[in-house]
Amino acid sequence: MNELTQAIQSIYEPDDEPVIGVSGGCIQFFNNAALRLFPNISVGTKASIILPPSFLDSNNTLYVSTANIRQQSVSATGVWYSGLLLLRLHIAENRYQFSSDAFLSKYRYELGILRIALDQLSKAGNMDTTVYSVMQHSYYKLLRLCENLALASDLSENKLVYKPELIGIKAWLTSLIEAINKAASSLRIAVELRCDISEEHFYGDPKLMEQMLLNVITNSIQHSKPESKISLRVSNVNKNLRFVLDDKGSGFTTEQFGNLFQRHCNEAYNGSGMGLYIAWGIAEMHGGSVSISNHSRVGSRVVIHLPENQHPLKLHSPKLHYGRDESLEIYSRVVTSLADDLPHEIFSERI
Repeated sequence: MNELTQAIQSIYEPDDEPVIGVSGGCIQFFNNAALRLFPNISVGTKASIILPPSFLDSNNTLYVSTANIRQQSVSATGVWYSGLLLLRLHIAENRYQFSSDAFLSKYRYELGILRIALDQLSKAGNMDTTVYSVMQHSYYKLLRLCENLALASDLSENKLVYKPELIGIKAWLTSLIEAINKAASSLRIAVELRCDISEEHFYGDPKLMEQMLLNVITNSIQHSKPESKISLRVSNVNKNLRFVLDDKGSGFTTEQFGNLFQRHCNEAYNGSGMGLYIAWGIAEMHGGSVSISNHSRVGSRVVIHLPENQHPLKLHSPKLHYGRDESLEIYSRVVTSLADDLPHEIFSERI
């Protein structure tokens, strides 16, 4: 019995019918197990093959057969769902043990398998665009979760690597906000940047600072309605670089305020619940702080202070320009951060 069949059988209950097994690279099983693995669907056929949600009818009932996919794509599709199944099982069983190096290694390995399968499907040229976009969307959700797990683990164990350099703040922020607005346009939400700084350069880790801002902006986007605008103002205050993020979203409850910067993992596999914890940890690495408050009527405010540290100018030159390749990398990281909220159509091509 292979690992996949064992994984499927491990979620069966005694009254379930036996597993058919894995045939032709595709997973086959009966109704009860399918409902537990994928609770948002119901299975309309006796023995079903797992396929993307685009094969669901208007009542969210799955009616599929091997005829739904061409023969040359069967193997890659099977690899995809094998990896997806195992990864979801790992998350469900180990979400509170994500500091384990072995656990994180398993995540990265399974994500690599999913990426290979997606690339194979893309090269085959016969995969429906909607099907592919749904599959790639799932991949980016899992990628975001995996990266957050790794960051949170490294932060809690003081293993996060800090690589400061001299950053051209305006150019850096402009590139980041442009990428965020490009991705968030599908949600009809925009981030407005106002940069009132007297010091053009800042000495810090650009990748970590990017992640810090992405996490707090993503949180605002998640709590904002379509047609909303989010404001980010940046200034120099008392030798600190100050970020003020204002939104008109739902704000935070009293209970949520007690846990805003706590490391935790949500029940849902596609939500990590660690974004603000990571942002807080990165700010502290820079010697700074994060504070959050509700506006009196609607929305919330996040304020980040980062001290303007001394920098060895002879070792670092300002990073003032972002070329096309780096802009694409920034966009890819932004899309990963927003993956839980973006529509699957964004993922019709590899990002």
